Amino acid sequence: MNSSLTDSFSFEDSEETPGKNVVRLMEEISQINLKMTQAEDLSREDLLELVNQATTLMIRQDHYIQELSSHYQETLNKLNLEMSQVRDVQESLLPDKAPQLEGVDFASEYLPSGHASGDYYDFLRPTEDLLGCFIADVSGHGAPSAVVMAITRVLVHEHLEHMKSAGEALSKINDLMHQFVPGSLYVTGVYLLYNHRTHEFQYSTAGHPAPIIWKEKDQKASPLEIKPRFPLKFLPDVEYETLESQLDLGDILVFYTDGITELTNDAGEMVQQTGLLEWVTQSPKDTSAGFLWGLLDEASRYTGGVPPEDDFTIVVLKRTD
Repeated sequence: MNSSLTDSFSFEDSEETPGKNVVRLMEEISQINLKMTQAEDLSREDLLELVNQATTLMIRQDHYIQELSSHYQETLNKLNLEMSQVRDVQESLLPDKAPQLEGVDFASEYLPSGHASGDYYDFLRPTEDLLGCFIADVSGHGAPSAVVMAITRVLVHEHLEHMKSAGEALSKINDLMHQFVPGSLYVTGVYLLYNHRTHEFQYSTAGHPAPIIWKEKDQKASPLEIKPRFPLKFLPDVEYETLESQLDLGDILVFYTDGITELTNDAGEMVQQTGLLEWVTQSPKDTSAGFLWGLLDEASRYTGGVPPEDDFTIVVLKRTD
C-alpha cells in the first residue's frame, strides 16, 4: 500500500469552528478528486483506500453540515433576539397615545417590516394653540436606519419644541443632521403645525410624499400642494418652504411614509398615490380610528395579507367641530 496516501489525510476530530471544518473538508475532498484523476498510476489497494477515505469524508461532511447549521441557527437566534430588543426600544420612543385636543380626532399606526425600522413620527406642543406633528422615513433598513431614527427623535425634541414655522423647523433639523448624523443615510420628512382653535395649519416637506386631504364638503381626496425639496441630511443649507391651508368641519389629513404606496399585489403592481387616494375615498370617516382601520383593511386586501417589504406609518387628523 502506498503510505504517502495515508499520510495525505488526517481524520482526527478538529477543534476548529464549524465553518473552518467545512472548508478543511472541501480541501480534503479536492485532494481525493486529484488522486482519482491519476487512477492509472495507483494500485488496486490504493484505489480501495481512496474509496474508503471518500466514504469517511462523506460521513464527516454530513456531520459538519449539521454542526454548521446548528451553529448558525444559534447565531441567528441571538441576532434575532438582539434586533427584537432594538425594535422594542424603537417603539418605546414613539408616542404611547394620540394627543387629546378639543375639536380634533387623531389616530396613528406604525408597522415595521422587520425587527428595526427607519420610520418615525411624533407630536409636539410649541404653544397652547399649536400642535406639531413630525413624520419621517430614514433611507435604508435595519439597525443603521434605527440609529438615525433615534438621533432624529433627539434632535426633534431638543430643537423643535418652541419653533412656530414648519419650514424653519425642517431647515433647523437639516443643519443639525449634518452635524450629528454619520454616514450617507438621509431622511424624508414632513412637519405639520396645526392650530386647533382656528383650524388653520402650516406644513413643509423634505423629499417626502405629499400629505392627502379629504374635503368633506366636496367629497373628494387630493394631495396637498408641496414645494419639492431635498430630503433632510441630503444637502446642507437648504431652505424649506412653509405652506398654509385650513381644515373645515369633517375634513381629514393623512400623513404617511412611502411603504404604504409601495405595497404590491399578486401582479406586482404598486398601490402608488392614485391607489391610496381611492382608499381614502372609500374608507369610513366617522372617526379617525375607523378611517385608519379602513385604510389598513384596504392594504391587507390589496397584498393578500402578505407582510409589507418596507416599513410604513400613517397618521390621521380629523376636524370634528
